[in-house]
Amino acid sequence: MVDASTIVVSWNSKQFLAKCLDSMRAHHRNGSMEVIVVDNASSDGTVSELKPSYPDVLWIENRENTGFAKANNLGMERASGRYLCLVNPDVEFLDNSVERLCRYMDAHPEAGLCGPRILNSDRTLQYSCREYPSLWNNLCFALGLHRLFPRHPVFSSELMSYFDHDEVREVEAISGCFMVVRREALREVGPLDEGFFMYSEDLDWCRRFNNRGWKIVFNPEATAVHYGGGSSDQAPADFAVTKELAITRYWEKHHGAIENMLIRGILLTNHALRYAVFGVLCLLRPEGRKGLRGTMRRHAACFRALVRVK
Repeated sequence: MVDASTIVVSWNSKQFLAKCLDSMRAHHRNGSMEVIVVDNASSDGTVSELKPSYPDVLWIENRENTGFAKANNLGMERASGRYLCLVNPDVEFLDNSVERLCRYMDAHPEAGLCGPRILNSDRTLQYSCREYPSLWNNLCFALGLHRLFPRHPVFSSELMSYFDHDEVREVEAISGCFMVVRREALREVGPLDEGFFMYSEDLDWCRRFNNRGWKIVFNPEATAVHYGGGSSDQAPADFAVTKELAITRYWEKHHGAIENMLIRGILLTNHALRYAVFGVLCLLRPEGRKGLRGTMRRHAACFRALVRVK
């Protein structure tokens, strides 16, 4: 059995994936690791162009886009590592990060999931720790209070922007862009919920790990870059709607009817307010009208989807 199996789910993200695989080679110097790429029927030549350059990678080629959760589960079924590392294709590895996380988990058998410090493309901090969504922190987001008081835990709890991300810490959830899972814990908790096509499956998974007594750990001793938008930039409105519907599914799974009704109202308020704000900015800033209108279309699409969904 190898130390770690790294699973990357790809959909039309050829350039990001190549950089991800190259950085993986450069920053995994010790131990043994297998790499599995699950391609969700990309049409940009991902497999035909990259597969010959990475013969040591196990390629799984889906005939259709099965979604993020299902593709990762397929990769985990084929994996043989003691630890399974789930990584987005738009992630760049730094400082031998997989080995660092595995070494930490070897020393802390209570840790079921572990994630590194995540940086943006400009090397600024990307908030990758989470508290569970609540009616209050969603309302703070809808009203923009998390931006007015980013360092106050009362108003910025979900993304934990009050936390400097500079110390090892047990958290409620970590971002699914890069997480390492212990095989023993996976057997107990089960795979990702394939009812989530994309988005919120990581949050649901973390909650299930916590419910079974496994610790979720943020560890800044390992670092990676997450560029973001590797796939979602190709159809921003569609991906925004998918994300919003995933949020409602998470709430339906973990909360009662009254809370679901209230969260739907908060989400609708969020999109209505932002549509109005960007509409005003569109009038005041004609030079940026194209981008602002695109943002307005995303919020309008999400609002319509929330109104339609039962």
